Amino acid sequence: MKYENGIETKNMILNVSKNLFFEIGYKETSIRKIANEVNISSGTIYKHFDNKAAILDEILLPHINKLWNIFDNILKSFEEKLEKVKTKEDIRALVMSESYEIIYNYMKKNPEVWYFIFFNSKGTKYDDFFYKIVDWEVKITLMILEKIDRKKKYLSMVSELEIYFLVEGFFRMVLNAFDKRMDDDVIKNYFEILSTLYKPFWEKVFLMQF
Repeated sequence: MKYENGIETKNMILNVSKNLFFEIGYKETSIRKIANEVNISSGTIYKHFDNKAAILDEILLPHINKLWNIFDNILKSFEEKLEKVKTKEDIRALVMSESYEIIYNYMKKNPEVWYFIFFNSKGTKYDDFFYKIVDWEVKITLMILEKIDRKKKYLSMVSELEIYFLVEGFFRMVLNAFDKRMDDDVIKNYFEILSTLYKPFWEKVFLMQF
């Protein structure tokens, strides 16, 4: 098959590579196999990409960068609301945040991308992405705790390791939703159950400040 221009060829390489990575795995997909599927030479692929890892980067990074932007926006929104907290009722409204649902709803728009990252990216630089998310959330959680723990009642009672276990446990439950390919109704109920476990933690921290 002959493609009209370089952009069309590059896009075809990306589409075919994505299908192969997600269906048979990154390790099992070779440049030669991609070239055969696209019906071009391996040399043509190297005109567009340095190596197989560069192809994977171009497929995944737009989704990953968007997720980090969502995290940043959630944090900014939380901090803005935090500045307005004056009563216990304000606190209860704040901890009713649906940030985890926002993250999940973004991920489910391209479930095959996140399923690959979380479960099938072994052997790539993305195989520890789950822990990067957990580390980010722990860092932000501790930062928020330092800001709100004005009376220094809570930070003296909880360790960073305990926060890590709490956050990791939550995200592992979110991963379970992906692994089980749950439908929207089940997911909604799932998040309600998770909320009953994690909202008391934040309520306790905030309410200790009054």
